[in-house]
Amino acid sequence: MTNVILRDYLQTLYFATAISVVVVYVVRWIKHRILVNEMEKHFIHCLAENHLPHIYTLLEAICVHLKIPMPEPPAIIFNSFEEATCKKQEGRKG
Repeated sequence: MTNVILRDYLQTLYFATAISVVVVYVVRWIKHRILVNEMEKHFIHCLAENHLPHIYTLLEAICVHLKIPMPEPPAIIFNSFEEATCKKQEGRKG
């Protein structure tokens, strides 16, 4: 009789431990995915804000050297899903 109770107790303990481990790893995986997504978003934002204007300046210099007409650089638009409106930043030169 005590073996049956002990066996049931251990099965419940093993099951609860397994579920806890799975939940912990799923939560850690979700947290990792969110952090990676935030880092990618920040990287793309910095790339667009800091490096694209320089790239367009150099591209314009190449076009002048090759005597190719170059249109105005496009505006850099940042979409914010947290706000109802989107932020718009005009493309900078130099």
